[in-house]
Amino acid sequence: MKSSNKSKNKINILLIGFNRSDLIYKSIQRLKNLEEKDLWISIDGPRKNNRRDLIEINKIKQICFLEKIPKKNLKFNKNNLGCRKAVVDAISWFFNKVNYGLIIEDDIELDRNYILQINDFLKKYSKDQRICSISSHNSINYPKKLRSKKDFYLMPLCRVWGWATWKDRWENHIKSTKELEKYSLLRLFFTTPIRYRCFNTALIIWKCLNNRFDTWDYEWNYFHILNNKKSITPKDFHILNHGFREDATHTNVDNPPWTTIDKFEFNNDNKIDINNYANSTLEKLITSECGLPIQENYPLEIMRLIKYYLKNYIFKLLNFLSTKSIIKKE
Repeated sequence: MKSSNKSKNKINILLIGFNRSDLIYKSIQRLKNLEEKDLWISIDGPRKNNRRDLIEINKIKQICFLEKIPKKNLKFNKNNLGCRKAVVDAISWFFNKVNYGLIIEDDIELDRNYILQINDFLKKYSKDQRICSISSHNSINYPKKLRSKKDFYLMPLCRVWGWATWKDRWENHIKSTKELEKYSLLRLFFTTPIRYRCFNTALIIWKCLNNRFDTWDYEWNYFHILNNKKSITPKDFHILNHGFREDATHTNVDNPPWTTIDKFEFNNDNKIDINNYANSTLEKLITSECGLPIQENYPLEIMRLIKYYLKNYIFKLLNFLSTKSIIKKE
């Protein structure tokens, strides 16, 4: 009976890192107070001819050995895949092992009680296909005094500093992404739901899909809006990001948006109401912060699209004429 309870309460956690052994070590230490966790770790490979990467990754291997992380729970890439492919590859590997879980990158600290709440939500809403993810913080720019008394909202996008999802949602996202990789920028623009049909949104997604923008989270959130999926989102901030420093890829400034964690009181009595929809101000802030804003001027977005194609057509024409002129001179 005891073994059954342990299995039922197991918390699946994926820790993703690269070349910051100090952050990996601190993350592992913080997670030690979770008794029933099953920790999985994925580390991207070293960049070519980068000695520091090799040293740091070897340190991480040693840390994992000393902390007795099972080999089956470890994934070390031989080569460097980058921010987009390495994260997507790590999460796909994780969901080949588990049916649901929490994903954190090496610099993320989550409130312990909120991790328990996330795990409870993962079990309760596993069959609720409206819900695609669980977030751990709200809008960075939403004044605290204006926050609702409700503890949770259903928001259209996922905040990916400490978040969770299910295997089936992630696999559907991967299938969707493979299909979208065939799309032109024009098709992506008109595929985007009218509420979010902004030229810059289509351009960002197109660049991600074509490996011109080395990040993964825009596509995950695009999957949310494309399929009208929601993310369970708290009113407060139950995480800290310790990655605001020079060796970060996307947060390489010493300016964290907040510096304290809002403590959470874990509640598994089934009385938490998640079916609250945020006011338009909060929704606009969150969608804008996630880089997929709500569309407010459709004619303007059409003009931006036309301008982009005209500019590219003129550039290609001038390049063609210039090449032709050089050939004639030769």
